[in-house]
Amino acid sequence: MLNKTDYSWLLEGLDIIEIKKNALFTDISYAWIEYRKKLGLTQAEFGKKLGYGQSMISKIESLKYNFSIDTLCEICHKLDLD
Repeated sequence: MLNKTDYSWLLEGLDIIEIKKNALFTDISYAWIEYRKKLGLTQAEFGKKLGYGQSMISKIESLKYNFSIDTLCEICHKLDLD
């Protein structure tokens, strides 16, 4: 029987690079959500500030969009973040 807190089966078949990449995207997306909320902006308002639509912000925040390093650098520049 599967332990309810054991999620190791989700990692089966993934190599270490994929695992690290997915963890990094997750960390960035959650930091992005927290930053947007700290600014008190809706997804639509945040998207407008960055030059994206609300749907793109939603995709990023729901981990359904794997942005490139170029996109990440562009976003950080627009938000004046390191």
